[in-house]
Amino acid sequence: MFDTALVFLVAGIIPMLAIIILAETLSIQSIVFYALAGTMVALAAALGMSYVDPASYQAPTRYGTITAGAAGLMAGLVYWLVAGRNAGVTIRRRTYSYRRAED
Repeated sequence: MFDTALVFLVAGIIPMLAIIILAETLSIQSIVFYALAGTMVALAAALGMSYVDPASYQAPTRYGTITAGAAGLMAGLVYWLVAGRNAGVTIRRRTYSYRRAED
């Protein structure tokens, strides 16, 4: 059970880090973007868990899939609340301060 949780954690963190880097680079501050990204990553990780151990494969249940999606939605909303609503602000400040220094 612990192995499965660890694989699920890693399977969710790597794509989410890519999404966070993309959002910071493009200054995406939309709450909808973070909610959908969290949901999609959690669902992909949950549905992809069947490939970890094909010998003990069990089809994902509807409630398990709904729970994973809801957890991803909440994770995306919490990330937006903590950091996503200010995405790209430091990049814009640095660019602005460099431009002012050149003038």
